[in-house]
Amino acid sequence: MTKNLEPRWFTSANINYLDRAAILAESMKDVHPDWESVLVLMDERPLNNDIFEELTKNFDAILTPDQLGISNPQDWFHPTEKFREFKTLNDWLKSLTIIEACTAIKPFVFAHLATNDRPIFYLDPDTVVFSPLDSIRDSLKSGGSIVVTPHLLKPSNDFQGIIDNEVGTLKYGIFNFGFLAVDPQKENAQNFIQFWQERLKYFCTENTKDGLFTDQKWGNLLPTFYDDLVISRHPGMNVANWNLENRELSFNSTGDCLVNGELLVFYHFSKAESAGMEMTIRYANENTTVAGLWRWYLSKLDKNSKILYKLTEKN
Repeated sequence: MTKNLEPRWFTSANINYLDRAAILAESMKDVHPDWESVLVLMDERPLNNDIFEELTKNFDAILTPDQLGISNPQDWFHPTEKFREFKTLNDWLKSLTIIEACTAIKPFVFAHLATNDRPIFYLDPDTVVFSPLDSIRDSLKSGGSIVVTPHLLKPSNDFQGIIDNEVGTLKYGIFNFGFLAVDPQKENAQNFIQFWQERLKYFCTENTKDGLFTDQKWGNLLPTFYDDLVISRHPGMNVANWNLENRELSFNSTGDCLVNGELLVFYHFSKAESAGMEMTIRYANENTTVAGLWRWYLSKLDKNSKILYKLTEKN
């Protein structure tokens, strides 16, 4: 029997984000039906709940943090005047905001899933995949150990763009860690996962005054640490409100969505119905393709949100 070497992918979310995670899982099941999918649920899993099962039906496995084999914080956390002691894993996670906790857990999931020769992909739950991620997989096969996507591919065109996008990128991180892929068999990938774990134990905070933004700012160091880092500059990767200024979306004659003439691979619907929508309107320049994508996403999100409401109301 041929060994299955197709990648695994995962996302992390609490119950309130299952409406988004369900859309992501459905899109990945359509594009990569043979890739194993994992949801890391940051809340206690509801048992024997049909609504929960409906929202998570496209995930092959569901894990909670206590299943990741993370050592007791007393074994690795060294309290100082700034860092207090955490006696349990739950104690540590509860000290973080939900965004901090969902991101702090990521390197531990990479380590937990690194049990065979398969690459591992992470995607934020508010992402939708439209085209195959084969080029990322091929980058790992060709020698890359880690694949990242930058927030920006070109300089901004005006002063407001500099403030919103370039200064924002300097503040929050060069690479968007809403996507990340690694080959856990490569030494540099293993070193990165360990490095990332150690940093996030202490420094996964939304503290931009001290130069930190959850798990993401540590990515700024990767180009100098790892010579087999791959930076994907495909314009259809990680399209989002912060890079619409220089990415032109359109549909071709066969109905495929294009970004600067290349296939849209995945769109990051960040901060739907809030600041993300405001930035989208500012930089889409009345692009009807972008508007159509958002109408489609918000329609699916509305449907899932109504299902999710029944779950949260019941609990």
